[in-house]
Amino acid sequence: MHSVNVNQILFCCKLVLGVLLSSSLSAWGQSATADEAMSFQKVVRCDSAASDKSISSLCFTPPPELGAGDVVLAQGKIERKTEDAFGAAVKNMPAGTIVLLNSLGGDLVGGLRLGQSIRARDFNTWIMDAQTEKTAIKDKKISGKCFSSCAYTFLGGVVRKVDKTGQLGVHQFRNQEDKLDANQAQKISAMLARYLDAMGINRQLLDQALLTEPGKMTLIPEIQRIAWNVELSQTNPIAVSKWKLEAAAGGKRLAFTSVKQVKRNAYLTFALTYINGSLRGLLIAKPDARDEQATDWLSAFNEKVELMTEVNSKLFVLRPVSDWERAGQVNTPGTRQIWYVIPPEMIKEMLTARQFKLKPQWAFPPMGMDAETLFSTDGFKDNYSAL
Repeated sequence: MHSVNVNQILFCCKLVLGVLLSSSLSAWGQSATADEAMSFQKVVRCDSAASDKSISSLCFTPPPELGAGDVVLAQGKIERKTEDAFGAAVKNMPAGTIVLLNSLGGDLVGGLRLGQSIRARDFNTWIMDAQTEKTAIKDKKISGKCFSSCAYTFLGGVVRKVDKTGQLGVHQFRNQEDKLDANQAQKISAMLARYLDAMGINRQLLDQALLTEPGKMTLIPEIQRIAWNVELSQTNPIAVSKWKLEAAAGGKRLAFTSVKQVKRNAYLTFALTYINGSLRGLLIAKPDARDEQATDWLSAFNEKVELMTEVNSKLFVLRPVSDWERAGQVNTPGTRQIWYVIPPEMIKEMLTARQFKLKPQWAFPPMGMDAETLFSTDGFKDNYSAL
């Protein structure tokens, strides 16, 4: 049985690239303060000030749609290890915490890792109006700005809000030597596309970045932020994931769809591909970042399981043709995959159905995985026909 590298299907926060990327623009003339590594500081909400006279003007008022959570001020340059500092700073903070971003960017992979960490914790993100009178903002040049790699970090928020005069900017990616060959550029574009898919963002945002003239920054206006799902309120939830098509190792094509689980920030992915002329199904279980080394998660994959599929009220029992496997060397260590035989009758039903359910027959479900997961067939017909 051939092993498909799941990096072709899912983006993982532990990416390793052969080129050191820097998504900051030297043409912007960043000050020494803006070049300081990103720091994280819990700050006071202004609605707390009424009961505490010791609080002066140094407070922040998040938009109502971001909720009543604590506020963490994140400011400065994003580096490769910024996520490590972030994890230590917010270790005991609850879901719904608001990350207030002020940054001109920095390392691209660092920005993606930070966005993944924000999503794994169910935090929200905010770009505020430029308020230079706030002494907690170290440099007025970064106040109310989230550019370059910070823009991708911003997408990690479950709920995301940009204030009226806040700015979110994207541009072409480049490395420190200002040179990328065609192969490197293609790989990075694919990586960013998968990241946007995982975050529920329209790929037109990436198109806008790639179309930006070298040395320039494109500010994304509110109308496009909303249309592309970049800005997201609690009353505008992410739609059910659509079927997509990706190229995998060895030139294979995979049609796949992913759904976040209800209980935790874990994902179940179902993919289809042809191997030696036979249609195979691939089930991928990706844990919440907090659970990837947990015994309750890992022990669930000691035994192969059948996969019950319900389509148009018809049941199909899929038989495994492999054990659970590590899902590619560049994926999170806790992610597991298993292969199944797909009966033609099931595909026939999926082509006419609007949705289908998957019920892995675990003796003890992995931590954070739902007993059954509802998938949409939106886009299935076109992507399946392209296999």
